[in-house]
Amino acid sequence: LFRFSNANFCELNRHQPGRPAGDAISFGITPQIHAFDERSMVENLAPQAEAVRSAQAFSGAPVVVSPVTLRPRFNAVAQSNVTAVAGELPYAVDARQMSLFGASWTLGSVKYLAEAGTDAVTYYETTGWQGVLETEAGSLEPDLFPSRPGEVFPLYHVLADLAELRDAELVAADASNPLAVAALALRDAAGLHLLLANLTTSPQDVALALPPGSTAHIRRLDVSSAPSAMAYPGDF
Repeated sequence: LFRFSNANFCELNRHQPGRPAGDAISFGITPQIHAFDERSMVENLAPQAEAVRSAQAFSGAPVVVSPVTLRPRFNAVAQSNVTAVAGELPYAVDARQMSLFGASWTLGSVKYLAEAGTDAVTYYETTGWQGVLETEAGSLEPDLFPSRPGEVFPLYHVLADLAELRDAELVAADASNPLAVAALALRDAAGLHLLLANLTTSPQDVALALPPGSTAHIRRLDVSSAPSAMAYPGDF
């Protein structure tokens, strides 16, 4: 059994449910309610952990965050249905779904939700402009959402890497400037895996302290590698 909000944590928190045995608490997360710029979206990453901790505190139940979306799926406080606007993407669609920023934001979200002890998380849809890869038919609005038919979006690779590391141990990783860099560390039998995301539009220098004698292998998903990674995800 679940106690859940079909909207966001705010609505759930206003009507804090009790917890019969076996129940879980579920709510969705989106970074765009009152502001829509990338800086505000980045500032909304760390509070995701606090929403989970608050739900854990008042319910004592497992917390399921579902779904996480870049845009709200609907306007939870609207007095009437949100109507489409000519020349714009639908209300629930953000062109940054197919961007490198979308991948960086996704990694930051995973970091904070994982470190807060979230029991389960659902990200996005599977295909289409709210998903992790484009449909074979392609974008419904190619001028506004210029994806190519069948390609994966950069955030696909974040989720693919995490799927390969699903049994790894979470390791604490903090960045000195968390509004510029998100760091998620995982350890398994193969060693330590560090996923880093640049949350800004400027290059960032990151210094890593590695044990003496250790070696590191680096793979970059950036403006130069993204086109190939999106077209040939298996090779990447």
